Amino acid sequence: IMLVVVAIDTEEARVTAGPDVVTRGVFYLPEADAVLDELRTMLRAALESISVEGMRDAGTVREHLRDTLARAIYARTKRRPVIIPLVMEV
Repeated sequence: IMLVVVAIDTEEARVTAGPDVVTRGVFYLPEADAVLDELRTMLRAALESISVEGMRDAGTVREHLRDTLARAIYARTKRRPVIIPLVMEV
């Protein structure tokens, strides 16, 4: 299971906190830190690529995060964990 937590300001269409990634049972401890840092970088880039209108819609942000993370995890591990994006609107 992977949980991605992001806080967005819908009025200004920007990320205020995150993305934070929490995993359970996906990576082994020795490799976890490096992989999570790489995933956070990928998620930040994905959030920056979302349009202003898309950033104002939490559903669009959720789907974009889920798709980006699913592709990255599958490419690296050939696994398909459950991905739960949590978008908090501030």
